[in-house]
Amino acid sequence: GRLDIAAAVKTTVTVEPSSISFGAIGASLAPRTVSVTNLGSSQATLQLKAVARDASATTVTVTPASLTLAAGQSQTVTLNLGGSLPAPGSYEGYLEISGGPVTLRAPWLYLASDGVPASLIPLQGAGFVTETSSAVNLAVLAIDQYGVPVTNAQIRFAPADSVYRATPATDPLGIAEAYMMAPATAGEAAFRADLLVNAARADFSGHVRKPPQIAKNGVVDSASFQTGAGFAPGSYVTIFGDNLAEALTSATTASLPISLAGVSVSFDDAARGVHAPGRLVLVAPGQVNLQVPLELAGSTSAVMKVTLANSASRSVRQDNV
Repeated sequence: GRLDIAAAVKTTVTVEPSSISFGAIGASLAPRTVSVTNLGSSQATLQLKAVARDASATTVTVTPASLTLAAGQSQTVTLNLGGSLPAPGSYEGYLEISGGPVTLRAPWLYLASDGVPASLIPLQGAGFVTETSSAVNLAVLAIDQYGVPVTNAQIRFAPADSVYRATPATDPLGIAEAYMMAPATAGEAAFRADLLVNAARADFSGHVRKPPQIAKNGVVDSASFQTGAGFAPGSYVTIFGDNLAEALTSATTASLPISLAGVSVSFDDAARGVHAPGRLVLVAPGQVNLQVPLELAGSTSAVMKVTLANSASRSVRQDNV
């Protein structure tokens, strides 16, 4: 509902959490607890009751039914589920707390499954970006018409010739997953998961790109474009290659960034335990301009590589830092 600012300011009694979820109930009817606090400057005597909105074979009761709280005192209240298991569905109600300046209502909800998968929800892999011929991890959640996860729902991932490994059915949490092989060519790609009992499906679309490649002798001095200058700390170098970035992007801040449009460049001197990022000036598919990190002062050699999101180039070593 809408927020009642006046009531929120006026109340001196709070309940935490402010909503109660029993989740999907099964053979056991687990209770839930909330904490009621008197923030006022005087004693408060409160009455509590559970009010069901939907008719159900399962009952909700609250213990204790009344509280007397001194100023600043808190007490735990338990909501118990009783009776028998309800018919499949979604059931709501609220815990009503009266006696304070404002009557509080903390809504509660529990669900009962019919065990029939109705739809799939993508959990992992939507909007994927990956390298050519690499594995993409997909995961889906199968739920029934009431939103309850369904175990052992039969799932088929497609296209079939892209499936590297997949679970044929959902686990006890209602989840199934697969590893799909990305195409060998760059571009857009799509996978899907289908429920075998109906036409429900989950679609996954993403982008496949080639890994970044540093050209042979592709690391040069930014001023002269000459090779062999090394990684002099604080100097500017240019990297030439392919697939180094998704698009042309320049730094716009006074302090040069260590990541730009998903691109970063790392320098490592394992002998000295130095691992530092370069400061980026410009990135483009065929070129990266950057400043060599000052942390390399004192190093005689270092290894550099370009990383684009989760893809990394080969490493380039310079022995005359």
